[in-house]
Amino acid sequence: MADLTGLWVTTVTPFGADEGVDLETARKHAAFLARAGITRLVPGGNTGEASSLEPFEVVELVRVTRESAPEALVVAGVGGALPTALSLTRESLAAGADGVMVHHPAHTHLGRRGLEAYYRAIAGAADGRALLYKLTHRVPDELVVSLVRERAVWGVKYAVRDLAAFQRAREQAPEGVWICGTAELWAPFFHQLGADGFTSGLANAAPVLALAMEEALAAGDLARALELRELARPFEELRAEEDAAKNVPAVRSIVELAGFRCGPPRPPLAPLEPADEERVRQVWAAWVEQGFAAAAEPVGTPRS
Repeated sequence: MADLTGLWVTTVTPFGADEGVDLETARKHAAFLARAGITRLVPGGNTGEASSLEPFEVVELVRVTRESAPEALVVAGVGGALPTALSLTRESLAAGADGVMVHHPAHTHLGRRGLEAYYRAIAGAADGRALLYKLTHRVPDELVVSLVRERAVWGVKYAVRDLAAFQRAREQAPEGVWICGTAELWAPFFHQLGADGFTSGLANAAPVLALAMEEALAAGDLARALELRELARPFEELRAEEDAAKNVPAVRSIVELAGFRCGPPRPPLAPLEPADEERVRQVWAAWVEQGFAAAAEPVGTPRS
């Protein structure tokens, strides 16, 4: 099995003036992350606006990510209708992905048996190289545990802020990898209960900060991890506002400060309001002052 433990970065998707995916900026951004030491990348994930991407766009993002970060573990976000998910899985693997992350289901009506069949089909197409993204308890822990114990999947990105439930599930299926899916704000607490790593959005702009937390957690230095959490907290709290509607726009804004033009998000997401943009600039200034980020001239397609 590939090394699945540690920091995971779900990459942003830059859009150009024509509102299409700006592959050249995506290429430069992936190379920037690889140079910084990021070794696990997820193109086509939630931070990359998966629900707003066409399948062919995800495949292209996988391709340029693989080319720009040849040593990294690249896991493609897949989901939606089963035929689409199966096709996207196969095409992503052919484009260089090492595996897939199955998005949390968006179906209005959902039952355990149908979800199990869905997961098994996608995992089968990926030869078991799949992570399940659990965002709510609509995905039952019992099902996730069963699939992990069978080694039908690699493991789980667990993004429910339910530490007791996470601990129970992790203890029942230690065979797989269990990733904290709620970023730096929760990573120290999940780590204490057995998490094998965490996902980060801010690492798109400030990989040094996320890598410092990864190092602290690996060393068992909880005090240092909590210091870094405090530095990340204003940004992570902004992302969580309005039922997380500001999540992706905030990441896109701070990535622009890191020097990569992203363009506005695609609807139904919306850019941040000016007051929140100012909050992002204040966060960025604090990170720069403490040596966790560096100001840069924007690159990529300018906004129209």
